Amino acid sequence: MGQIILANRKSIKGPWLLDNKSLSELAITLGKINDILEQENEKAILFEAEQRREQNKDKFISVEQSITYVRTNFSQFQTKRYNVVLFSDNNKRLEDKELLELLKDPKLDDINPNRLNIEIDRGLSHFSLDINTKLFGELEVYIYTKDDIVTNEIRYELNQWIEIYSPKKVVQIWTNVVRPLAPYILFFFIWIFGSMLGTMTTTPKSNYDEVLKVEAAQLIKKGITSENSNKAIELLLKIQSGYTPIDYKPIPITADVACKNLLIDQHLLWVFIGLIILSISPKTTIGIGKRKNKYNFYKAWIYIVLFSIPNLIILPMVKKYIFK
Repeated sequence: MGQIILANRKSIKGPWLLDNKSLSELAITLGKINDILEQENEKAILFEAEQRREQNKDKFISVEQSITYVRTNFSQFQTKRYNVVLFSDNNKRLEDKELLELLKDPKLDDINPNRLNIEIDRGLSHFSLDINTKLFGELEVYIYTKDDIVTNEIRYELNQWIEIYSPKKVVQIWTNVVRPLAPYILFFFIWIFGSMLGTMTTTPKSNYDEVLKVEAAQLIKKGITSENSNKAIELLLKIQSGYTPIDYKPIPITADVACKNLLIDQHLLWVFIGLIILSISPKTTIGIGKRKNKYNFYKAWIYIVLFSIPNLIILPMVKKYIFK
């Protein structure tokens, strides 16, 4: 699901799942942003040079001479920085001047990335992008320019990439809302389940009904004769009237019977399984270096949970409804 960056500073919650392909596409986008900032800096230099020449035409015969003066003497226009840092576990880091060059670095195979930081400075303009994997991870962007048109151009280029690779809304809800609550709900569910197993007993009526049904089944199996017809009538009347002796003491249900009774409700069982599944949610993963396998696992897990499992449940119900 694409998300539009409207402010100069913006963070988008994960889970961001980024592999070599998505980061290579990001590198292309960053190249365009770098060009935009470079053009903005050149315009700022030209503007300053024209201002200087207007103030001192005797000193600056041409605009080119004034531009050279500004480039040489004004440090604010001399800043040129494009820095990419990939942080890893155990305080390791991999650094390069461009993202694409970093992705080609053979040392990348030894990196277990947990954060990607990109900084681009051109004169007075600044762009930064940070992807971290803390908690569920997020992408943070900061843009600073003197010209709103330039800022909008950068937003446009970045949003093209975000539209493709940002996490889907359903996955964001799963990770940021459902996932934190699932373990607590699961614990509560297990606690209730255990309490029911420990204390569950039948009522005298339900227990006595079962006794009568067993006797009735045995009587039917033997066959109704003139000798047991009165007994059959008595059993029938007791069952139909719901009769229970006042002094009858119910037999406590054992744990295995209680467990069996609880799991008869398939909906209850599916809720239990569903909570376990939802408690394992994807997290922001920079899927390069040693994190490739983790990236592949999360991509497969999302497909299984959001597509395969619902199809296994829904399709049989649809077929049953259509062909019944």
